[in-house]
This record gives sequence, C-alpha cells and structure tokens, in this order.
Amino acid sequence: LIRTLDEYIFRNVCTLQAKWQNEKKKTIPISINLSRASLYFKGIAEQYERIVQIAGIKPELVPIEITESAAVSNDRVKTVIEEFHECGFSIHMDDFGSGYSSLASLNLMHFDTIKLDKSLIDFIGEFGGNRLIEHTISLAKEMGIQITAEGVENETQVKFLKQIGCDSIQGYFYSKPVPVKDFEKILNRTKFELTEAKADLIEEHMYDFNQSYYQAPMNSIIVNISKNWISEYTEIDGLLDLLEVKDRDYSKAIEAIINCFLCRECNEAFIRFLD
Repeated sequence: LIRTLDEYIFRNVCTLQAKWQNEKKKTIPISINLSRASLYFKGIAEQYERIVQIAGIKPELVPIEITESAAVSNDRVKTVIEEFHECGFSIHMDDFGSGYSSLASLNLMHFDTIKLDKSLIDFIGEFGGNRLIEHTISLAKEMGIQITAEGVENETQVKFLKQIGCDSIQGYFYSKPVPVKDFEKILNRTKFELTEAKADLIEEHMYDFNQSYYQAPMNSIIVNISKNWISEYTEIDGLLDLLEVKDRDYSKAIEAIINCFLCRECNEAFIRFLD
C-alpha cells in the first residue's frame, strides 16, 4: 500500500510539472519522498523513469528523497541510488542529522544533496551548533554534495546559513506548505508581499547589480519583483538605495525603460536583473 501511495504522489507531481511545462510556465524541481518499502521493490527506478517519460518531463524536475534512517539501515539503498542515477534522477538524503547519521554513508552512497534536519537548524545561535553545521556544509562541499537547510524559521538562521554558504534554504520563514493553486501563484509571481525574506532578496539583487554590471544611463529607477510591484531606487555614492514600493501596474514603464533609457548593451543585464 505504501509503495502504491509513493507512486501515486510521484505520478501527480509529474503530471503537474508537465502541465506547467506545456503552459510555458516557470518550473522548478519538486522532490518526492521514497518510502523504505519502495526501496525493496525490484525495478523501482525503471518504473519511475517510465512515468517521467510518459509525462514528457526531465527527471531533473522530480528529484528523489530518501530519508536518512532508510539510507543507513538498508543494504539495497546503494544499488537503488545507482539505478536512479542511471535513469537521470537526482537523489537527496532527507532528515540528515536527525539521529541516524553516518558520515561514512556519504562516502559509500552517492547523494547529490543532503537536507539538514530541523533538529540541527534549531541549534543555530549556539557555539557548538554553529560549528557543527558549518563543518558539515564544508565537508559536503568538498565532496561535491549540495546542501539544503530544512525547517528554517527566522532571519537569524537565514543570515547564518547564507554566510556559511548553504546552497538552498526552506522553511516557514519563506512559506508554509500551500495548496497547488497558491503554489502556482507564488511560482508565477502573480502576487507579491514585501516580507523580510523578500526584502533580503531585493538587497541581494541590488548588490549583484552594483557588482556585476556597469551602471546604465538610467540608473535612478530600477523596476523589480513582478508586474504589479515596483521598487524605486536612487544613487548614493555610486550605489543603489531603496526608496519605496508601490502597488501599481508598471509593465509599460518597464518596456519604456528598456527600450528608451537603457543603452542597448545593458538591456540583457537589466532583464536578467528583473528576473
């Protein structure tokens, strides 16, 4: 029954990814947990590969997650991981650090990503906890493994994880689990709320823009985030400073800036900045 449920969820995610892909909407990888029971099913990787092929999507859009406890207690996991890799899937170790961790397993089994469990993230702010997470991330990077932090709930945790080079962060700080329709809105940026997390994103965009590209003639206003929101900036000592965010439709203004004010060689950089 559990194996059937795993496959049902996987099929549904593949169907959604195919739908968004066919509608020319933005798609991002959505990982699916594989239960311990499914690991014993012969031909599981080939079965999931067939589902992906029927859906018409790439395996990269549906990474497979295996819990840490299942990974260290099942002799078949190494073979299953290799089979999934041969089919083009990425493999994530979920709940790393929740109590069963074996650093040797990272060497014996090829995980593309390890997801730090919330129980580790909750120690951020303590000397020992900070050092443990810092060295875990450093070790993973040396082994070519990506790191995702789970269960991140506050700005202090986010800033620390960014500072030590965590590859991706998930948790209530950004969003609680949401229904498909709400997820589609977030994915396509039809709705924007200026939360602390989004404000940090604006600052990162400003920094990247200042560091990466030459300033264009029209640098007193930068349009950012989505169709219905605009952030206005002014230049102070050669850097950009946020003025305000307005709730209006600035799509025509965006087009005018790109076509009339920005020098031609800066257009592509400006568009990348908006994205």
